[in-house]
Amino acid sequence: MLLHLGPISLYWYGLLIALGFVIAVGLTMRLAQREGLDSDRVLSAALVATLIGLLTARIYFIATTNPGYYLNPKHMSEALSLATSGLSYFGGVVGVVMGAWVYCSRYGLPLPRILDLAAVSAPLGQAVGRLGNLLNGDVQGRLTRGFGIEYTNPRNPFLGPDRLGQTAHSVALYEMVYDVLLFAGLWVLYRRQKPDQRAPGLLAAVYLAGYSVGRLFIAAYEVGPAAALGLRQVQLAALVGFAVALALILSDRFPRTSPPVAQAAEVGEVEEQPAT
Repeated sequence: MLLHLGPISLYWYGLLIALGFVIAVGLTMRLAQREGLDSDRVLSAALVATLIGLLTARIYFIATTNPGYYLNPKHMSEALSLATSGLSYFGGVVGVVMGAWVYCSRYGLPLPRILDLAAVSAPLGQAVGRLGNLLNGDVQGRLTRGFGIEYTNPRNPFLGPDRLGQTAHSVALYEMVYDVLLFAGLWVLYRRQKPDQRAPGLLAAVYLAGYSVGRLFIAAYEVGPAAALGLRQVQLAALVGFAVALALILSDRFPRTSPPVAQAAEVGEVEEQPAT
């Protein structure tokens, strides 16, 4: 816990999730202004998409972790609590896309372009949110021998006595670093092309593929039972996410040649005509 004032409790995880959201949405709005989109509409779309994404992320987390606990009348009040932890990335992705689609359809906004801008910004916000996991210690890594991160606070509600003083893989730190690298890669791809040269939706598909690959490997260092094929549930979701992204990238919706090439050819043909 970061701060406790009477009935008000402020948690690191909740604060950093909110900060990550502000950073990601702020950058998305700035990119939208750069491309001539209505930043106010983009902000509204982001808010709607985020609210639905948080709901689906929480529902997916509950359904795939310990649904019996939250269905118990004693704990039902915790079902929608985001004060500490309990959000599923892949569940959130579905909700975010649904929310953005609903809003963009209502107001005639270009959904693929907005998803591209959000995809560029998202890893930066996610890296900030993972800092909350690092401080909490709620994402537990496999124990190591002499290297890794060690938690010693006996009042930490996320760690049992058997984990205190033990070194383990810092999964949250690994993902923080990966998110920053993913942001850097997407930023380079974004800056290399002008809006009229970019295939709408391609950056969003690349982001989903890149994040899924990272989650697939990083989750192998987390503590948790295997769901199928020796993989944890989150790794199976990452495989599905990667397959969907790869299918989109390889589909015919993204042109293999850019318009400027055809325009350059037309200019060349004009120049070759003899002068009269």
